[in-house]
Amino acid sequence: MNFQPSMDPNVIGGGSMTSDERWLVESMGDLLLVGQEQFVNDSRGAVEFYIYKLNIAAKTWEKVEYLRDCALFLARNQLAMS
Repeated sequence: MNFQPSMDPNVIGGGSMTSDERWLVESMGDLLLVGQEQFVNDSRGAVEFYIYKLNIAAKTWEKVEYLRDCALFLARNQLAMS
């Protein structure tokens, strides 16, 4: 299957002032892309998370604003769980 969903790299991470980590998570039948941006030049250690859900029919990633009744467990070098 040739499948390459579109994603705007300017919207999702990759800024010069951040370090970025990403996880693919299956949650209630959906595939989520979860990202964490840590602002490396911020003395407070600010961290921001973003979540996108894969829309297979449209071959796009859709921004998720809230998770409803779901929790995600993320760790470096570990599998993510929902």
